[in-house]
Amino acid sequence: MHDIDDVLDDLGLNLGPLARARQWLLPVDPRAYHRVTPHMIRRTAATAARESASEPV
Repeated sequence: MHDIDDVLDDLGLNLGPLARARQWLLPVDPRAYHRVTPHMIRRTAATAARESASEPV
């Protein structure tokens, strides 16, 4: 779990402190991470759109 927390921290997508504590102390609940992928997809798409808009044609 430590490595997953580190990666999510690097991406700015980590769970809140209470959810992280639960993941460390109890069995991992994948439902706690259900918002990570959609948020990352939206952020990546927005970044790609900004970059393509700024490129000369």
